[in-house]
Amino acid sequence: MAICSICGRNAGLMEEVCEGCKNGTTPGSSQVRASRGTRNMIFGLLWFFGGATVTALTLASSSSREGGGPVIYAVGAIVIGFIQFLIGLFSWLMNRNRED
Repeated sequence: MAICSICGRNAGLMEEVCEGCKNGTTPGSSQVRASRGTRNMIFGLLWFFGGATVTALTLASSSSREGGGPVIYAVGAIVIGFIQFLIGLFSWLMNRNRED
């Protein structure tokens, strides 16, 4: 039997996480969901600012050349990062002070 990496309970033969932590029914699972929310906020901000940086740098590089040049608009990274940040924020807000 393996030990759950989140709560320390028995997880099953080949499992890393127990069924309770997967389903959110283990005591303390609101803390797990809050930490997942924090993780989603961090990665969402990284995608957002990474996409914005790539867009800004290629736009600045293009405008400094005579006749322009290629510009990469990283709209996908910006939008997905913003959505991931919002999902993480709502998850964190809903679970930060809950007691199981």
